[in-house]
Amino acid sequence: MYLSPVVFPLATTGWTGTVMRLNPLTPLILNARAWFTGQPPQLLGEWALTVGGSAVLLLLVWMVYRLAMPILIERMSA
Repeated sequence: MYLSPVVFPLATTGWTGTVMRLNPLTPLILNARAWFTGQPPQLLGEWALTVGGSAVLLLLVWMVYRLAMPILIERMSA
């Protein structure tokens, strides 16, 4: 909560601004808050990168899960 702008605005300078910009939850929180309050989104490119990266990671983990489940079921039943 302290590394992302949940309650306070995004810092633009200093080391806190750098840490907040590197946090992948920052664009999600800022854009959700902006959309709910009727404001224009601030970090739309970073938001798209975070959502796209999450979708790719989800698909990769899902494939690993589908490949591992038959092996795990076979080992547990033996």
